Amino acid sequence: MLRNFKKPLALSIALIMTSAVYAYAEETPVETVEAEAVETVETVETETDNVETAETEAIVETDDAAETDEVVDNIISEADNTETSDKPATRLDVAEALFALAGETETESAVPFSDTGSPAVAWLYENGIGAGFEDGTFRPDENVTREQLAMFIYNYMKYQGKDVSNIEGMGIYEYTDYNDISEWALTAIRYCRNAGLIPTGPGMAYGPQETVAKAELAGLLSEISNM
Repeated sequence: MLRNFKKPLALSIALIMTSAVYAYAEETPVETVEAEAVETVETVETETDNVETAETEAIVETDDAAETDEVVDNIISEADNTETSDKPATRLDVAEALFALAGETETESAVPFSDTGSPAVAWLYENGIGAGFEDGTFRPDENVTREQLAMFIYNYMKYQGKDVSNIEGMGIYEYTDYNDISEWALTAIRYCRNAGLIPTGPGMAYGPQETVAKAELAGLLSEISNM
C-alpha cells in the first residue's frame, strides 16, 4: 500500500514543478516585451525631440541669415543707387557690415566708446577687428579711409580663421605714396594687396587717407564673403 501511495504523490509533485516551470517561462517574455516597448517609446520620443530641436535651430539660423542678408542688401542697394553709390562709407557702415557678414545679430559686450552705443561697434572691438581713437571715441560717422578699411578687413579675416600669412613681397613699394601709409596699416595693406582686395588707385597711388565709396564697400563685402 505504501508503495502505491508514493507513486501518485511523486507524479503530483512532478506535475506541480512542471507547471511552475511553464508559468515562469510564460511570464518572463511578457516582462521583456514590456521593457522593449518602453525602450522603443523612449527612443521614438528622443528622436522626436532631436527633430524638433533641429527644426528650431534651423528656424533660428534662417532668421539670423535673413537679418544678415538684409543689412548687406541695404549696403549693396545703396551702392547700386546712383544717388548714394559715390557717397563715402562711414566707420559705422563698415562695423555693421562686418557684424552682419559674420552672422551676428547681438552682443553682450559693453560699448567701450563715448560716442556710440552700437552693438556692431562693441562686437568689432571685442574681437580685435577694429579700435577707436586715443580720446576714447570710435567716430562712427567719420568716413572710413582706405588704410582703415584694410585693417578692418585684415582683422576680420583673422577673426574668421582665414589664412592671412600672405603678407610678403615687394609690391607694396610700388605705390607712389608708400611713405604716406601709416605704419600700423602696412601689414593689413600688404595682405589686401596680395589678396586682390582694395585695388590700387590711379597712377599707382594707394591713397591711404582717401575715403571709400559705398559701392566699393559693397564690392568688397561680396568678395570677402566668398573667400
